[in-house]
Amino acid sequence: MSFFATANRYLTRGARLMIHERKLNKTLELNGPLTACVASVKAVLHEIEHPIVIQNEGFANLIAGASADMVTVLERASSNGYTEAEEARSLGLIRAVI
Repeated sequence: MSFFATANRYLTRGARLMIHERKLNKTLELNGPLTACVASVKAVLHEIEHPIVIQNEGFANLIAGASADMVTVLERASSNGYTEAEEARSLGLIRAVI
């Protein structure tokens, strides 16, 4: 939803907006020369860090011009928080409830 400008965001009555973080399910096994292990760890770290940047760009787009701030969005996102349609409208996350 953050791709769309706020003026183009609508929810229907009774709808809920779920704000969530990107997820990762990965096992890292280190085996071999230490330099290879470092490369493996760095690669996984990049798999974690870069999506966080992308995720937060989306959150910034979601709250642009809204009364909600990044702290609020990140708190909701960490627990897959739902926001009722009317609350989303009052926070300025959507234009209207239809």
